[in-house]
Amino acid sequence: MKGAVFYDLPNEIIDLLNLHNVDFLIAAEEEIALKKLVSCIFGNRGTLSGIENIFYKDSRGKLIKNKFGVFYEYLDNIPFPARYFKTFNE
Repeated sequence: MKGAVFYDLPNEIIDLLNLHNVDFLIAAEEEIALKKLVSCIFGNRGTLSGIENIFYKDSRGKLIKNKFGVFYEYLDNIPFPARYFKTFNE
């Protein structure tokens, strides 16, 4: 799940949400965090604890909050979405 609603919420608030089926929460600039998350999970590069702006579940199922408030300085370097892969209903 992603979204501004998860941005730096206190753990007490997160605990009130029904997130039993959620393994990761991404906030802030999700393009960067998602790329690192995919590299970590599928490419064995880095650790979950090293990815900023995410919550993740540890081996006991507890949501762990990483460092938040990290923003990408060069947004113009992020490519635009490849919208040509999406089909739109007219």
